[in-house]
Amino acid sequence: MRLKVILIGIILVSATFPLHAQEENWGLGVHLVVSLPQQGFDNLSRDGEGIGTKVFYRLNPWFSLRGDLAYLSYGERRNSEMSSYGYWLVTRRNESFQLALGPQLCHQIGRITPYAAAMGGFYYYHTVTTYEDYYSYYSYPYTENSNGQSKLGWSLSSGLLIDLGIGAHLDFGFKLQNIRKVETTIKEVTTRQTGVDYVITLGAVFFRN
Repeated sequence: MRLKVILIGIILVSATFPLHAQEENWGLGVHLVVSLPQQGFDNLSRDGEGIGTKVFYRLNPWFSLRGDLAYLSYGERRNSEMSSYGYWLVTRRNESFQLALGPQLCHQIGRITPYAAAMGGFYYYHTVTTYEDYYSYYSYPYTENSNGQSKLGWSLSSGLLIDLGIGAHLDFGFKLQNIRKVETTIKEVTTRQTGVDYVITLGAVFFRN
């Protein structure tokens, strides 16, 4: 249901975006974002989804400055973990606000424009962790902790812009993203895991050539 609402929002924004308000060389994109955690980070977070925007400023036909802003909500993940108190059932819910800046290279081939970008930026990562007694699964939670952390991170992305001939470009992108080690500590149980995930984006970009 949440994916449907986000997708409808993208379509509405795309349909109503005022192209005439953009200045020469400026562009704006609105995207649906899907995150696939990797390399141990998938033990802490399930797949995530959210919405994002891209802003471009073209310095020349093949080089642009780009800024990304995105919100991701990761699904709930349950694990059993060992501490000095014994085994606990650990439930984590994660979300991330992301702001990244960097250069983008592109090369137009007819109506298709491949691009690649290297970006770095600021990530606010929020985790809610609930610990339950291993033998009291259906009882009240043992304890719950909400932990918000600001981290630096980087990403490498690539994708395709496809000119639809109606003033909009379809944008399909893929991103490898790395958020520096996120730490959660409760009752002597400490979890540190770098947030490595694959991000897939699909949306529309508007700009004037």
